[in-house]
Amino acid sequence: MSGGLSGGPEDGTAQAQEAGSRADSRLDDDPVIAKVKMIMADVLECTAAALRPDADLFDDLGADEESIANVATLLEMELDIDGLYEDVDYWATVDDVLDSVREQASSS
Repeated sequence: MSGGLSGGPEDGTAQAQEAGSRADSRLDDDPVIAKVKMIMADVLECTAAALRPDADLFDDLGADEESIANVATLLEMELDIDGLYEDVDYWATVDDVLDSVREQASSS
């Protein structure tokens, strides 16, 4: 007999995704992170919601080397930081980009 049991594995997954979304939205409260995501969404022609920290820039978001170079260049200009362009070879996920921005912004 199947009743509407709550607390099953599906509920845990949904709760984890919801918690992750809340954490992502708190990150977006940071104006620098919000600007990074806006630029990335514009260049990669995706929604800001698609820019999950674990989203693969190439497989999930359809980036190529040229679009990643454009993201780095725009971020350097818009955020007035240097050194991002040297990091692009190490960018695989959205979180990699955010980490680079945080690191370069803190050392500026």
